[in-house]
Amino acid sequence: MGNAKLGWQLTVAGEEEAKALTARLGDNSRAGLNVSPSEIKAEPSGSNKRTVHAEDVANRVRASTLFAKARAGWKDVDTLEVYDVLEAYTHTPADALRHRLKRMRNAVQSVGDKEVMAFLDELAQRFQLIFERR
Repeated sequence: MGNAKLGWQLTVAGEEEAKALTARLGDNSRAGLNVSPSEIKAEPSGSNKRTVHAEDVANRVRASTLFAKARAGWKDVDTLEVYDVLEAYTHTPADALRHRLKRMRNAVQSVGDKEVMAFLDELAQRFQLIFERR
């Protein structure tokens, strides 16, 4: 159970299913599946670790094509590049886009990357229509 932003956690039911599946698959060492049923353990509830780190968010934004174009004066920008930065699709609801942008801002602010933060602020201002309710 879980989600891509906060991480995934194997539940007790999932643990039992994984054990049953590995038992049915048998010896899969040649396929690189060296997991025995005894190695499968569910983590206690509330112990899941974040799989997304704030530094990674800032680095992904910094590595984007749109970030480079913004540094060059926002020339030849395609709206699809905004969705790429947000890791979203054109049909993603506006409230989900606002939520993604907010989470990105929070992550970038937590690492103190002022340049990426200014970029995200400018992105929100220049492309405010995609963040409005549709």
